[in-house]
Amino acid sequence: MTITTPAINLAAFKAPASTYFRASDVSPEIVDGEIRCSNGTSYSAGWGRSYSESRATHQSATLIIISVKWSNKHAWGEQDYYFIPTRVGGWKRTTKTGAKAQLAAAGR
Repeated sequence: MTITTPAINLAAFKAPASTYFRASDVSPEIVDGEIRCSNGTSYSAGWGRSYSESRATHQSATLIIISVKWSNKHAWGEQDYYFIPTRVGGWKRTTKTGAKAQLAAAGR
C-alpha cells in the first residue's frame, strides 16, 4: 500500500463574516483528499476584525499538523489539528492522543 500525502490548501475558506464564531468553524477539514484550511480576514469593525490563520507546522508521510489561530469580537484561540494515514490509503483527522505514535516518531 502506498501512502499519498494529501494536498494542503491553506486558503480554502475564510473565517465566518460575523462577530462570533467557534473554533470548529475554522478548523481544517478533509474534502476529496485535500486538507482545506481557513485563512484571512472576513469582517472588520470598530472593535477589530474576525480572522483565522492556518499554517502547516509539520508535514511527513505519517503525520500532518495544522496550527490555526483565530479571533473575533468575543473569543480567540490557537489549536493544533492532527492528520494521520488510514489503513486504506486515505487520511483522517485525529486527536493528539490518536497521533501519539506518529508524534513520537517525529520527535515531538
